[in-house]
Amino acid sequence: MEQRIEGYDPALRRLVQQRAEQADASHLVEQVFRALRLVMLHGKKSGDDVAALLSMHRRTLNRRLKDEGTTFQQVLDQVRFEVARQLLGNSEIALDDVAATLGYAGISPFMRTFRRWAGTTPGRWRRAAGRGGSSDGEIAARWHP
Repeated sequence: MEQRIEGYDPALRRLVQQRAEQADASHLVEQVFRALRLVMLHGKKSGDDVAALLSMHRRTLNRRLKDEGTTFQQVLDQVRFEVARQLLGNSEIALDDVAATLGYAGISPFMRTFRRWAGTTPGRWRRAAGRGGSSDGEIAARWHP
């Protein structure tokens, strides 16, 4: 057990371990994004649901997201905004149903939040998207979670 391993380099080991940890961390936000989209399909949106899907405790998820400079709520808002744009731009689903799909208690909170995100109401955004007058690039430039 005390015999040294030939070619062992402690500095190289630390470097490789550090890079592996950084790679895992950089993919966390993407993993949370995908997991949120998945749990939203089942009518859920809580951090506990996402943490369970990622096989970690909720506090661990929050801590790791904080280390990445974001929060669960910020990622949830990004997912909601992306799904809202897709539903509004690619379907005729009623706004009540869009709000419910995104986990809002009613249409009013959804409309206020969408207006804050996009600078316009969901109905106006849908009409502009239907005419080809609003691009995701324009809206992304205004996006402030």
